[in-house]
Amino acid sequence: HQPLLDTFGQLQEIRTYYDFASVDNDRYLVNGELRQVMLSARELTSNSLPNRTWVNERLTFTHGYGLTLGPVNEVTTQGLPVLFIRDLPPQSVVPGLQVNEPSIYFGELSNDYVIVRTSTREFHYPKGDENVFTSYQGRGGVPLGSLWRKVIFALRFGAYQMVLSDDITAESRILFNRDIRTRARTLAPFLSFDGDPYMVLADGRLHWIYDAYTVSSRYPYSSPSAGGVNYIRNAVKVTIDAYHGTTTFYLAEELLGREHAVRQAGEGEETAIGVVRGARAGLGRQRGGGSAATRDHQQVAGHHAFAAVLVAAAWDAEH
Repeated sequence: HQPLLDTFGQLQEIRTYYDFASVDNDRYLVNGELRQVMLSARELTSNSLPNRTWVNERLTFTHGYGLTLGPVNEVTTQGLPVLFIRDLPPQSVVPGLQVNEPSIYFGELSNDYVIVRTSTREFHYPKGDENVFTSYQGRGGVPLGSLWRKVIFALRFGAYQMVLSDDITAESRILFNRDIRTRARTLAPFLSFDGDPYMVLADGRLHWIYDAYTVSSRYPYSSPSAGGVNYIRNAVKVTIDAYHGTTTFYLAEELLGREHAVRQAGEGEETAIGVVRGARAGLGRQRGGGSAATRDHQQVAGHHAFAAVLVAAAWDAEH
């Protein structure tokens, strides 16, 4: 995928502070036909900002924006990849593959805290020689309304600016644990995770899917591998909303062909089962000879997966 990743970077990074961390395979319904595609999220890297001040890194440049998506088997007359979704803001040539919320506050490269809803305008995306700005309206983050909270988080992150800055208001919120790998592993440290989370587009929203495994070295009558593991099962699927940070753990379960959401992190009691159903309808990532990522025919996990649900239930997705 490296040559395609380089090509995406040359054609679609748009600005030097954007980056494509990886390219993923997926399947989408395109004009009624299931098509194999390759896609990559356009994330923001604060290390590449031309002016690296605390205000720029923490208050202004807070999120990535959109993705690039195209078929695996088509090129233009110039030999470049055909793109179904491209540019800023995202433009789609395929009905049903619209990106309604392209902001990426939680991702593979989002490893630093940011503060939103401040007096400083948040950079949204470039538009010619001008910039478009926005204000975060999601559910993620912890309010910074009191001086006590500002002091606590200033000590936590070693940033005295939180206490002294006049840009932080009673409505401000701090987003941290934005790296999706760290986020999922903090919730369920007893699960083993795949090394490559991947993005999906479902119902106009961007979500990350992360495969988790139950492993053991004590499964009876089974020879261990080189690492001592003699049992492994892809028992849990994790979805993370790229905008809200809502983190949901699913048991991959074979039961009448239905998906069962076992845990919803965030406000309200609604589940994020539509993410999986939407993904199944139009997307399904394959890994080698394995089944599609959102396919519902998987075996139920053992007690470790249920423990993951219990731990996840104690997690407040807004932290």
